[in-house]
Amino acid sequence: MNEIKDEKSSRYQNPIRGMFAKMSEAVQTKKVYGDPIELEDKKVVPVSKVTYLFGGGGGTAEETKEGSSLGEGEGGGGTMLVRPVGVYEITKKKTRFIPTVDLSALFLLVGSVVFLFSILGRKNKRTKEK
Repeated sequence: MNEIKDEKSSRYQNPIRGMFAKMSEAVQTKKVYGDPIELEDKKVVPVSKVTYLFGGGGGTAEETKEGSSLGEGEGGGGTMLVRPVGVYEITKKKTRFIPTVDLSALFLLVGSVVFLFSILGRKNKRTKEK
């Protein structure tokens, strides 16, 4: 019985291992720090935030009386998100980091504050009317 399992495992290629191998090839410093751009007397180096997300699962096999197996399987997936966060400006005198402005976060913050004040304004109006 162990010989059957060993024979099957040698032919079977795990999809999770393949996925991790491909994603590990994508992990490079160049994903975070871009190539320097030279402008007159300074260099600019773009900086990004890289996020990797993975998921996977698997099942076991049950052998039937005939020797075949049922219910085996594995699966997985992953994604990579690259988002710019700023640039390093390098001159002869100094090096400084200039962050990019994340407009979506700014709009979310402003929208939340406006929503909060509208709720508080309605509560104050109701308490004054009573």
